[in-house]
Amino acid sequence: MGFDRFVGILTLLLSIGSIYFIYGIENKLDEIAASEKEVSMQELAAAIDDQLLKKASAKKEIERKEKLDSVANALDHTPKPKQEKSGSINIYGKSDARFRLIVFSDLECPYCKRYHETPISLIDSEIDKVNMEFMHLPLPMHNPKAKTEAITAECIALTAGNKEFWLYINHIFKETRSNGLGTGNSERVDIEASLADYQEVNKCIENNPEASLAVFNDTEVAKSLGISSTPTTIIVDNQTGKSSVVPGAVSKEQLIATIKRLMASQK
Repeated sequence: MGFDRFVGILTLLLSIGSIYFIYGIENKLDEIAASEKEVSMQELAAAIDDQLLKKASAKKEIERKEKLDSVANALDHTPKPKQEKSGSINIYGKSDARFRLIVFSDLECPYCKRYHETPISLIDSEIDKVNMEFMHLPLPMHNPKAKTEAITAECIALTAGNKEFWLYINHIFKETRSNGLGTGNSERVDIEASLADYQEVNKCIENNPEASLAVFNDTEVAKSLGISSTPTTIIVDNQTGKSSVVPGAVSKEQLIATIKRLMASQK
């Protein structure tokens, strides 16, 4: 079958493809035409497959960049455990910010779901002044799902990094039906939403006690501070060492007001 006939066969296929796809196929056909040889079905199929793979790869890379851009203010590192009974360090914002919001949260808590974007919005608008540390406090009525998600988040942090941790946290809060019902997705879908490697995260969940210990340590910190409900935020002034506890899903304005009170108390 000659080159001209193959071009005719491709007309309909190309009419529903993207510009990128069309140019790719046309370039490949130009190469074949320049060689002045007969075109086989195998060569045509290979040309189409090659462009489909390139298109899919380009789309995946664009989606990956968009996801990472959404957590651009998360520290770019792999979190490591703190001292004993201090949980793991998962920071959103600059590490040297004056104020830290230590947020005790439950990934299946409906109030936490509603509140989650509030401190993030504050940090994004005051990146040089405020950061946020996420602390796990899965409540008994939301387990086992809440605890499983918390351990998964820590495994993502340990195997992939801090940005991926925040992508997972953001994804769960966006998708979960709350109250222990989870997202309804498969575990793989939820993990891969973070851009982490599913196999590596799964190995960590099954074999790495460090992730479970991080969740346990966070809950122990909460217990030592008398915190038993979520969300609860402790706002710490790193300059003066003073702090204030803010319970509940408060507004951005309430967080700002508390920060201003801490600043005023140093005068």
